[in-house]
Amino acid sequence: MNKELITACMPVQDLPARMTVLYEEEKPVEVYIEPEESVSAIGRIILGKVESVEHGLSAAFIRIGTEQRVYLPLSRHTENIRPGDEIPVQIIQEAQKSKLPKVTVEWEIAGNYMVLSGSSKKLTYSRKLTSEQKEELRRIAGGLNQEECGILFRTRAAAASREEIQAEFACLYKNVQDIRLKASSRPCYSILYDPPGLQQRIISRCLPGELRRFLTDDQGLAASLKDSCRRAGCESEWYHDPQIALFRLRGLSGLLDRLTSSTVHLRSGGSLVIEQTEAFAVIDVNTARFTGKKDPEETVRKINLEAAAEAARQIRLRQLSGTILIDFINSRDPKEEQEIGHVLDSYFFRDPVSTKWIDFTKLHICEITRRKTQRTLREQISHLKEHV
Repeated sequence: MNKELITACMPVQDLPARMTVLYEEEKPVEVYIEPEESVSAIGRIILGKVESVEHGLSAAFIRIGTEQRVYLPLSRHTENIRPGDEIPVQIIQEAQKSKLPKVTVEWEIAGNYMVLSGSSKKLTYSRKLTSEQKEELRRIAGGLNQEECGILFRTRAAAASREEIQAEFACLYKNVQDIRLKASSRPCYSILYDPPGLQQRIISRCLPGELRRFLTDDQGLAASLKDSCRRAGCESEWYHDPQIALFRLRGLSGLLDRLTSSTVHLRSGGSLVIEQTEAFAVIDVNTARFTGKKDPEETVRKINLEAAAEAARQIRLRQLSGTILIDFINSRDPKEEQEIGHVLDSYFFRDPVSTKWIDFTKLHICEITRRKTQRTLREQISHLKEHV
């Protein structure tokens, strides 16, 4: 698959920001907005202090700085923690609306080919790997010193040599040992591990040869990602043209305008109306200008299938998460729900964030869940004001 990654400095609502866009086959599939000098805390591991354990809320509240608190969902891994305990936690979800950042004690370190777990000893695999690929990786894992950590093999591990996998394991395993050593010797609130930045993470999950290039007008960022791009089989290019800014050249302002509009027009003439509430996101499918007088049922089918593909795209682009409801146009054909499900599955399979459709209600509303890992695109834009 032909991919391109672009990061451009640009004003967003008159505030300085950076916009990062991942393209697949020249179409945008992921968009991120960051303050110009911001560094995401997702993946960071910190030595926190348990402030309180609220069994009624099934959560513990942990302080990771003199003025910063997070919450930890209680599980079998945390049933013995007590107020005052100092424990390493990893941030897995940014603060959202009125919610504190979410952390876990099951911290992980990600590489290009694998993810090492500090709390598990299991060997697991990406769902995109075949049975034959999993078996080969299992044989390779047998020669690794994995007694003290778990391994999740990523999709791109199938294209790596035994030597590359062994070298990466040695590097990640050293990080795991360093984190454990720091956790036992550093003072409370110490940062035990800082993860790679947003662009690095996106590059790392691309298969060798998939990413055609990384283009940015940030000279320092281009230089810092040269080695990562080389390993991914692409170039890290610094764009510097005083005549036209990169964001204007690539039409990023127009893309952002479209992604912040509640209405998305379909090629058929139909449309989607996307609304985000506190509890969930709703996508309404409308026939709009599409008439299809000859065969009304086929008209509905075509709109619903096109709407399913575009809705899946918009979910990923806008970083919608949690519960998502899509109100498709009612159809008399029960097979149509299966067709819609197949379309959704094909798009959700490409989404790096776990996304799946659950079922259709009697009113032909499709229920979808998407793992919450970060702010929605709309929240990312609102978050810019906090950095002024």
